[in-house]
Parts: sequence; C-alpha cells; structure tokens
Amino acid sequence: MSPPWRTILLCSCDDTMSPDAERVARVCRGAKIDTAHQLCRAELERFRAAAAQDAPLTVGCTQEAPLFAETAPDADIIFANIRETAGWSTDAAAAGSKIAALIAAAAEPMPPTPIVSLESDGVILIYGRDEKALEAAALLKDRLDATVLLTKPGEIAPPRVTDVPIVAGTIAAAKGHLGAFELTIDDYAAALPSSRAHLAFGAPRDGATARCDILLDLSGGAPLFPAADLREGYLRADPRDESAVLRAVMKAGDLVGTFDKPRYINFTEDLCAHSLANRRLPTLPRFVPNGGDRARQRLCRDRRAGVRRLRQLCGRLPDRRRLLRAAARGRADAQAAHLARRLPRGRRGAADFAAARRESR
Repeated sequence: MSPPWRTILLCSCDDTMSPDAERVARVCRGAKIDTAHQLCRAELERFRAAAAQDAPLTVGCTQEAPLFAETAPDADIIFANIRETAGWSTDAAAAGSKIAALIAAAAEPMPPTPIVSLESDGVILIYGRDEKALEAAALLKDRLDATVLLTKPGEIAPPRVTDVPIVAGTIAAAKGHLGAFELTIDDYAAALPSSRAHLAFGAPRDGATARCDILLDLSGGAPLFPAADLREGYLRADPRDESAVLRAVMKAGDLVGTFDKPRYINFTEDLCAHSLANRRLPTLPRFVPNGGDRARQRLCRDRRAGVRRLRQLCGRLPDRRRLLRAAARGRADAQAAHLARRLPRGRRGAADFAAARRESR
C-alpha cells in the first residue's frame, strides 16, 4: 500500500474549537487525517511520530510553529492558521468548509514573491522648525550624512560648531522612496556663518531641488506623503513627543545599505483594458483631425461601421440620431449637444437632424 501524499494534524486546542476532520478528508483526498486534543503539550509524541514518517506534514496551528519546527527540524512541515481565522470565529459552527479550504490552500505551492531592492547611502534630510531638528542631527551626524532644513524658523541660537549644513525653506513637493527622495523647496536659503544672536539666512529663492535617501520629518505639520506610514524611508514624529522623536532617530540610523522589499503591485501592460483598446483602435478606419477654427474629429468614413466598432470597444459612444432627437425636443443637456456636434456630419447627418426636427413637431 502506498503511503499517503500528506499527513494532516488537526488539533482542537483544548476543545476550544471543533475542526471537521471528515470534511477536510473529502477536500484533501488521499491525505491521512489525524486529530488531537493538545498536540503541542500532552500529545507532542503524536506529532513526533507523524513527523518521522516519509509523507509531508500539515499542522493546523501557527502559534506553536516554532516548537514543532524545533521538535522535528528535518521534517517537511507547513502550518495553517485555522484557529483565529475560522475555529474561534463567531461562525465557528459553520466554519468546516473554511477550515478544509485553509488546510488545502496551505499545501498549494506559492509563486516566489517579487522583490525590489532599495539602496540607501545614508544621506538624510531632517525637516523641522526648531532646536529639535538640530538635536536630531547631532545624534545622527556620526552615522549619517545629515542636513537640517528648517521651515519658518524662529529665533534659534546658532550652534557653536557647524557640524551639519543648516538651511531654511519649506518643502513644496516631495516624491520618491528610501534611497530616491526628490524634493522641491520654496524659500530656500542657506544659513549665514555670521549669525550671532540667532540663525540668519541669505536671500530666499523658490524651486530649489534636493535629493536624499532618508527623510526625517519633525516639522509637526501635515505628512508630506499620502499613507505616510507605508512610505519606506520617510520617518515622521511629533516634535513635542520626545520618545517618538528618539524612536524615529534610532530607526533612521539603521537605514543604510540594501533593503529587499516585496513588490506589492505588478503592472502588466498587456492585461490592461485600456492598452487593449489602444491596440485595437488603429484597426478602425482612419482618424483624421482637421485644422482651423472649424476643427472637428472625423472618427471614420463609414459612420455605421465606425460606431459599431467603437461600441464593441467601450460601449459608451453616443448615437448621433438619438442625441439630435433629444436636442430637437429640448431635453438634451449641453454635454449631449456638444457630443452630437462632434460626431460625423455630412449628408446623412443633415438628414438625421431634419428627421429629428420633423419628429419633434
């Protein structure tokens, strides 16, 4: 008798849930199903016996995965979370199908996750309003290439020694990510070395550009990016919260080197509906724009064939006869009338308009 293709261990977790072993067996045909009451403690020997077999093993528990992996380091084991996702849910009594699906899905091979490599050389821009930004720069100057950008600074005492460059300005636009931030700065001005009682700056100018690998925002204003917490390399903290500022500074100090991140979006142009329409549009009759004040676009020589083909592509091209009829009856809005005028004209278009006027009478 050939061994089962997989052994599945289902645990009731001290009878706090009831996995349906029969339903799992119907879904995972050919697998050997074993159930347990406390697989991670009192019945750990049952796990060792199952792991010692030649068949790969699926364990319906992720909380104790480190323990199982340590107990059988050479076994082929995968883990499925059936407790929090199904067994402990409010619909646990009807979760048998979901548990079976989770167990079956765990055994399916997954394609490799695409990776994006982000390079950071440690160039950081600290964006703030007051001495907090200068203090952050003092903590990072030995680890990173720091620059301080003060937005609308007040009376800030100049440092005794200029360890890091200090400039003034307001970030008008920001884009990029860890290792590739690009900033547009208005009211940009460098600090004057002759600053005495407080920092003074030169003549400001708009539209200055800057690039950095890390952006530490201590300005206390609105985030520079939407979903700022998900922007790699952009760190933001309330300058009034000293512990939050210190955490951001410590995190910034570690952002040097190469970082591999999963690619969350994979755009395939050939699968895009708009690109499909764009590839098919050239197959229509010629699309010829006419110049001059009376410029209008002639979609195709054969109106009926052109409208039919465009409707097949997007299904939204308005019918000239219908629009003209509505306009003649006074029920068309400005947009409908505008679209009607842009559709192909000629003898047939004039006949359509005349017919519409007759019908409206």
